[in-house]
Amino acid sequence: MVEKKINELLEFYSNLKGESPKSEVITSKDVEDSFDSVEQIGRIVFDSEDIRKRRCINIGTIFKNAYQRFLPQKNAGQTTHIDSDWMARFIECAQDVSDEEMRLLWAKILSGEMCKPNSISVMTLETLRNMSKRDAEIFHKLANFTLVDNEDGNPFIPQNNIWTDDKLKSDEDYGIKYDELLWMQELRLINLNAGLQMSFNKKENNSNLDVTLKCGNLFIKILSDHNVEIPCCAYTRIGSQLHALIEDITPNEPFFEDRIKNRYSSESTKIEIAFN
Repeated sequence: MVEKKINELLEFYSNLKGESPKSEVITSKDVEDSFDSVEQIGRIVFDSEDIRKRRCINIGTIFKNAYQRFLPQKNAGQTTHIDSDWMARFIECAQDVSDEEMRLLWAKILSGEMCKPNSISVMTLETLRNMSKRDAEIFHKLANFTLVDNEDGNPFIPQNNIWTDDKLKSDEDYGIKYDELLWMQELRLINLNAGLQMSFNKKENNSNLDVTLKCGNLFIKILSDHNVEIPCCAYTRIGSQLHALIEDITPNEPFFEDRIKNRYSSESTKIEIAFN
């Protein structure tokens, strides 16, 4: 299957019509009166054509979205080779995803792997499999407070940590809830360990630090004659891979004005924030 052209996959799945069917609900009385063994009950569930059709529609929709909405046009019609073990795990994880928005996210995962093989780990697939739509919404919200360096790596959320001034706004003031951060850590997406910081160091052949951070279309340029260290909540490797898939980011400018520009600007450190 992994060696078929994308067009062949689409042709196969396009023959599956209709919405995701609803499985019949077996009440406790049905079970008590109609079945002689638990094996019989299990066979009805696993041999259900209803379930198979729903899974085919889910996977077909994900493939279709990956091809038609996210893959670059230059890849259209090309034979795509993906590691067979990765594809098997992908299908296993994505086959029961019926929510439209979540299927789009899985389509982005697939298109990302098609464009750059081995860029999405199996662990990332397993983590996404365990995420609800609400989990995805929280993760998406945090992207509005997340910076990456100018090489699109090392996502992080600036934190207060060393700042003790009561006049400074907290995460809660910006709508970042601590229990949500904890849950993202439980999902292995971010790291809340105390003492974490993002360090930006001067290059040996340059007397000044020159670094650009970005969040969506917001850019923060830092020029300094010394190294800059920013306390942060860091993304894990899994979180970084998922964060790279987010496109519709709405940067929270006041947050970055507070956490970056107002706190680190000085005579020796010049910081500018602008939208592209």
